[in-house]
Parts: sequence; C-alpha cells; structure tokens
Amino acid sequence: MENYANDLHDCLSRKDGPEFWNCWKSKFESREDCVQVDGSADDGKIADKFADYFSKAYSCNNASRAADLHTDTCELETNTRACP
Repeated sequence: MENYANDLHDCLSRKDGPEFWNCWKSKFESREDCVQVDGSADDGKIADKFADYFSKAYSCNNASRAADLHTDTCELETNTRACP
C-alpha cells in the first residue's frame, strides 16, 4: 500500500492530473467485468434484484412509529415555512 501512496503522492506533487488518474486506475480499478449478480446476468433481472433488496432493507418495520415520524415531519415542515 505504501508504494501506491508514494506513486499517487508523486503525481499529485507534480500536479500531473492525467498521470495521477492513470496511476489510480492501474492500482485500484478492476479490469474484470461483472457478468453476474446473485446468479443473474440479465440487466433487467439484476435491476429487479437490487430494487427488491433495497426496498426490503429500507422498508418500515414499525407502522406506528412511522406514522408518528410522518406527523412530526409534517409539523416541522409547516413550522419552517411559517418562519420568515
């Protein structure tokens, strides 16, 4: 890792933007394309899997608390609009 940092630092010290990014890409970017996500290679199915995962990850797990937060947010929004 130290060599990476030195190479990048040298490019930055010389203010050589193109060389910095070439160095960055050679050190950190993968040259392999991702061909599958969770066993699927179809773009539409992959997008659906991401949508399903994140909709579950960020869904409401307490309807009562969600309603309270919504009410609080609406009140704050109303009060904020009333301020000059």
